[in-house]
Amino acid sequence: MPTRSPIPTRTVIAPKKPKSTRQSPPKPKTPETAAQLPTSLVQSQALFPALVAEAERLSRQGHYSAAISLYTRAIETRPTDPTALSLRSKCRILQGEYELALQDAEQALKADPCFAKALAAKAEALFAAGNFEDALVWYHRGALLRADLEEFRVGVLRCKQAIMVAIQGIDASKLKKERENSGRGVKGVGVGVYHPGVVGPPRRSITTRQVKHEELAPRPAIPYDTETFERNLLEELYDDRVFFRALALDPVFMSAANGDVGALVREGERYIEGRLEYWRIRNPSGRPASAAVSGARRNKFRKGSGRVR
Repeated sequence: MPTRSPIPTRTVIAPKKPKSTRQSPPKPKTPETAAQLPTSLVQSQALFPALVAEAERLSRQGHYSAAISLYTRAIETRPTDPTALSLRSKCRILQGEYELALQDAEQALKADPCFAKALAAKAEALFAAGNFEDALVWYHRGALLRADLEEFRVGVLRCKQAIMVAIQGIDASKLKKERENSGRGVKGVGVGVYHPGVVGPPRRSITTRQVKHEELAPRPAIPYDTETFERNLLEELYDDRVFFRALALDPVFMSAANGDVGALVREGERYIEGRLEYWRIRNPSGRPASAAVSGARRNKFRKGSGRVR
C-alpha cells in the first residue's frame, strides 16, 4: 500500500501585545507594607512618644540639658511637631538660651499658628529676654485664642507690671541729657543704660491666686541686701553657687585632669548665674518662695472656714 506523505502544517505566531507605559498606582500602606519600611525609620517613629515623655520627666526634675537632648532626638524624627518644639523652647528658657528658645517657638508656630503651647513659649521667651512689650502682644494673642488658660492672663499682668517697674526706674534727667547729646551728634551711652528693666523699686510679685483685677496695687519696698536677695531667688542653689566659687579659687583643683574639672566648674557657675538672672526677672521683689506659698494658704483659709485644719 502506498504511504501518504504528511500534510505540511503552518505555525501561526500570535502578535505580541505592546507593553503598557502606564505605571500601576502605588499600593496603599497597610500593616504588611509598613513592615517592609526600613527598620530604623519604624523604630524612630515608635520611639517618638517615649522620647518626649522621658524628656518631660527630666524637665520636671530640673535636668534641662538632658531633656533638651531628648527633645532634639524626637524633633529629628518629626521636625515639624509643634508639641516637641514648644516643650524644648520652655527648657531652653529655663537654661537661659533665649534666642534658641525663640527660634523653637517660631518653628512651632509655623507648623501650627494657633497652637497654645507655642504661643505661650514665644511670649515667655520674649519676656525672659527682657522684651516685655512684644511679650505682652503675644500673651494677648494667646488670651484671645484661649481665654480658658490662666497662663495667658497671668502673663499679661506680669508684662504690665514689668513695664511699669521699668518706667519708674528711668532717670528722667539723664534721659533728657542723653537725648540732647544724641541731637547734637555727640556719641554717648545708649538709652538702654537708663532702662534697667525690672531692677528698681521692688513691687509685689504675682501669683496665680492673686490675679483678680487688671490693676495691681504697688507695695512698699522691702529692703534686702544683695546676699539675702540672691539667696531668696536661688534658694537651695545658693549654697551650690558658694561652693563653685570656692572651687574656682583653687588653681590646683581647676587645672586637674588637663583642665576638664575647671571646665565643669565654670559650666556650673554659668548655669547658676543664668538661673539667678532668670529669677531676678520673674521675681523682682526678691521674696522667698516659702513666703509666697504661706500667703496663698492664708488667703485660701480666709475665703474658706477661716481656720486652719
